[in-house]
Amino acid sequence: MKVIVLGAGLVGAPMAIDLNRDEAFDVTVVDNNSDTLNRIKSNHPEISVIQMDVSDPDDVTHLVKDFNLAVNTGRPLADP
Repeated sequence: MKVIVLGAGLVGAPMAIDLNRDEAFDVTVVDNNSDTLNRIKSNHPEISVIQMDVSDPDDVTHLVKDFNLAVNTGRPLADP
């Protein structure tokens, strides 16, 4: 199952790492902070990383279309 985690901060990074422990998941994590992504990639090379600002809901819709599960661990995508 292809999983994408939006946000690689205090919640997203541990979540991506935990999901990655299960061989059933192919994990990708997205964040706009290259240092955070580089840390994840250096310690867990099997996790794919994408550097991107995910504040635009249309960009997110396009980004997640090929994944089975998307987890947003950051701020809400749009104000209600």
